[in-house]
Amino acid sequence: MKDYYTLKEIVFGLRKEQLRVVEKLKELEKYVNIADSEIRKNLQLTINSTKELGYSYLYKTNNLLEKIFLFITGDYREAVKGIILPGIVKKDEDGKYIFGDKITINNENQKAFDMRVDELLKDEFIQNIFYNFKVNEMRLNEAEHLPILSLKYDSTIYFNANSASNKTKYEWIKYSVRENLMYILNDNHNNLELLSSKIPRNLIPEYYQNIIDTSDDTKKDIIIPNTRIYGRKASFYVNEEPNAFVLVRK
Repeated sequence: MKDYYTLKEIVFGLRKEQLRVVEKLKELEKYVNIADSEIRKNLQLTINSTKELGYSYLYKTNNLLEKIFLFITGDYREAVKGIILPGIVKKDEDGKYIFGDKITINNENQKAFDMRVDELLKDEFIQNIFYNFKVNEMRLNEAEHLPILSLKYDSTIYFNANSASNKTKYEWIKYSVRENLMYILNDNHNNLELLSSKIPRNLIPEYYQNIIDTSDDTKKDIIIPNTRIYGRKASFYVNEEPNAFVLVRK
């Protein structure tokens, strides 16, 4: 057994479980009742860091006074494009899950919605998935920044800043399962090499190790067509094939 995982093995080893949770959240979204079509289009149910059901949506106002207020207190983009409003789905005194004023659950759907939310929040993956740590055993030089790995219910994020000759080089990957997009910032311009970065096995909790070790996706190849032509920053759609994941430039 190897004493490390590659970043590729972690990203794709957790992918199926993350997809499963995202699909459950999308099913829950079908139960909500929203009069505002703009909010409905942009609504996204989430799991927050305290393992509660949360939500967010892009709020765009047509009210001139509200736009002026946003312009004064926020910035121009929020006034024109809208502002992301987050919230938490909580139980009321009757034990029913409720949203804010603009989002409701129809009475005939309430019981089914409550049951599905309770089931989701008890999911073993949800109970274990929040984990952020600095990979402190990977860096022997104390002057160098520590890589950070963040594992979430719908994404995997890796960030590393290497200081060399007083010049900082950044490596950053975010794979969003919900969007099916991989965002890469890589000063070395070799994305396949970055995905081969090694994370010591003993830094990964046993719960994740079991998922990664039993995932067939870790055995698949990663293909990036024309990998050398991309600059330091790029985003890719992740297309799954029988024996490989193909990263296609967005």
